[in-house]
Amino acid sequence: MSPSQVDNGSRVPATHDLDDLALGADGYFSVVLSAERPSGHSGDWWQLDPETCRLLMRKCSCDWNHELDASVAIERLDDKGSDMTPEVISRRFADLPQWIEGMIGFDMHLVRFYREHHGVNTFLRSTKIDSIGGLPTQAYYDGIHEIEDDEALIIETELPKKVRYWQALVADDRFATVDWVNRQSSLNDVQAHIDSDGKFRAVISRTDPGVPNWLDKADVPWGMIQMRWNHASDFPDPTMIKVPVADVRQYLPADTPVVTPADRKERLSVRREGAQLRRIW
Repeated sequence: MSPSQVDNGSRVPATHDLDDLALGADGYFSVVLSAERPSGHSGDWWQLDPETCRLLMRKCSCDWNHELDASVAIERLDDKGSDMTPEVISRRFADLPQWIEGMIGFDMHLVRFYREHHGVNTFLRSTKIDSIGGLPTQAYYDGIHEIEDDEALIIETELPKKVRYWQALVADDRFATVDWVNRQSSLNDVQAHIDSDGKFRAVISRTDPGVPNWLDKADVPWGMIQMRWNHASDFPDPTMIKVPVADVRQYLPADTPVVTPADRKERLSVRREGAQLRRIW
């Protein structure tokens, strides 16, 4: 949870981890956010910057079909019970278009930054995200994919010795993840197949190469590739090569499983079900 980002984005947000909180016998946690620790409060407390304008909570679900999302409620302790005035409501609605435009512009700027500074069909660890307030416990690797329909990119990487979770995804030129509900456009540490040598290998292509770790870029001409290691003991650097999609298996271990069209259909059905179990809005 990142509670200390101010409106103009000039400050790096303060980041806290819900896993650091003490759980009660009932499995619940409670944490007070305030400028100063309340007198006599001995429980969990996070200091709140007086200029804080929003709270952002990130939740991660790796086993979509079985994990349960946390239910979180916020109680304002200094609430006097008064309703928002019509003027305040009007101002907040009027601010929405600016927020939407800002988010879209931010993502498009990132994509173009990576195309210029990271290159095409390559992977580099991102210092850009770190400089603007990315999670300090997370390492990002970003690049641009741009291949023909008969080509593929093969990602290969060692895995950290210890890691809380990791993920790989393909997105379009606006940093919007390719339809992750109906297509296998992302994989995490639970969903991915790990090869017999302990490495993770994935294939980015438009055509299904018949391997477990296909990252479906759909008909997107070019866009983003991103990987992340979260709470990792070390940060292996992924590599990437471009090959004809028909020759993909020449660059993969001989024991890489074959995924038939029927297998893929079943995998996507399970994925679609798991996506619906996640709280999206």
